[in-house]
Amino acid sequence: MQRRRRIVVAALALTLVLGAAACKPKPAPAPPPLPPVLNCFDSGTGALTIAQCHINYATYSIDPNPFAQTVAATIAASGTCANLGSKHTPGATLLAVYAGATSVGENLFCSWTSSGICPSNAQGATSALNGWLNSPGHKANMDGFAGASVVGGAACNAGVYVAVAQFHRP
Repeated sequence: MQRRRRIVVAALALTLVLGAAACKPKPAPAPPPLPPVLNCFDSGTGALTIAQCHINYATYSIDPNPFAQTVAATIAASGTCANLGSKHTPGATLLAVYAGATSVGENLFCSWTSSGICPSNAQGATSALNGWLNSPGHKANMDGFAGASVVGGAACNAGVYVAVAQFHRP
């Protein structure tokens, strides 16, 4: 009888311990990973710095076509970052510019300072690339064109800095 009572008591104790463990709150899930942070280095021109900095993120081939630079200069000359989304180059135009391409994309970045001072090539590219990496749509463009060609453009006018990255795949 004594032995049976010990077994019952042990079973009851085990049940209480397991039950208490099951009632503990579950730990919070781990936060999502932070996006990478890039530091860009001046590659001689704003356009080349934008293109070269992409290689710090993923594998691309740099296309020296000047079209992205023309787009950046045109937007910067407007003197405003307003309605930037409406200033994207139409896909049909990009397909015509990058003959032989079957897939194209474009990221635009614009920042403005009231001082009218333009950032250095490295500062502007660093801001643009990290801005794109923190934007799901822009990052998806960068990820989707990894391994393809990137064309960079950058211009600044009276503190309005514009960066352009155009992607194309044969």
